[in-house]
Amino acid sequence: MDDKALAVVELHTGLYAADTGLPMAPPRLHQSIATVLVNRSPLHAWHKAFVPQIKEYCEVTTRGQIAHALLLGGDRIHTIEAIDWRTNAAKSERDAAIAAGKLPILSHKLADAYDLKAQVITELGKRNIFLGGQNEVVAIWQSPTGIWCEGQLDHFIMDSGTIYDFKFCASAAKKVCENKFIEYGYDIQHAAYVQAVETIFPPLAGRVTMKYIFVENDPPNAIRVMPVGGTMKTSGQWRWGKACEVWANCLARYGPKTPWPAYPDDNEPAECPAWALNAQIADVHLEEGGNL
Repeated sequence: MDDKALAVVELHTGLYAADTGLPMAPPRLHQSIATVLVNRSPLHAWHKAFVPQIKEYCEVTTRGQIAHALLLGGDRIHTIEAIDWRTNAAKSERDAAIAAGKLPILSHKLADAYDLKAQVITELGKRNIFLGGQNEVVAIWQSPTGIWCEGQLDHFIMDSGTIYDFKFCASAAKKVCENKFIEYGYDIQHAAYVQAVETIFPPLAGRVTMKYIFVENDPPNAIRVMPVGGTMKTSGQWRWGKACEVWANCLARYGPKTPWPAYPDDNEPAECPAWALNAQIADVHLEEGGNL
């Protein structure tokens, strides 16, 4: 990233279309970077935020992204007339599409994606959920601590202050989804996006709701609509706040060009996690009880 790209420009808090061409600077904290920061280390967050990433094609991931795009507009989809990806021509067109920010799909597979879109809309209708708001809008705002933040809202309904976020996944089982909140930072995303809307639209403060819609990639493509409970909200608010604090400190101390520190607990001894220790104690009690 060159000096010109990092030149400070004037930003304004607000909602923007995803294709607006927003400037790269000043650096803004995204939920995905915040998740890496709190789940791994500042070094990993710096690498994700400031080191160019190589985009590789993954058919399973792209399938979900295509269904996601169809639900929310579909402008990024690029169809390729080929039977499969084995020819050099198909690979070349696919890679060019990815480089241009598009989602490549073989033309004969597009019908399945449209069928999935129709199925999801039908299922949402049964739950009285209708996508009548704005699709894929980019929120830019300043946190209470003053750092610039950015996030893309899948679907936002202004009148009710409702945010819907779609997650295409292998399983929408409740425990699987809950685990993903922590692993992938959906709790952090919730805290960040609610803060974004309340900052941009102060009259909505205290009235913003965000629901996650999990859609299984494979048939029968079951879906789960999942609001966020109190304990998950608390987790997200704490982790988002921690990420904002560390991001601000590292950016002020090291800037975007110097690698940030890795794990702060380096060289600490390994200790048995509380859950494992409790399980061992429970096993001992069971064994002793069985010998009485």
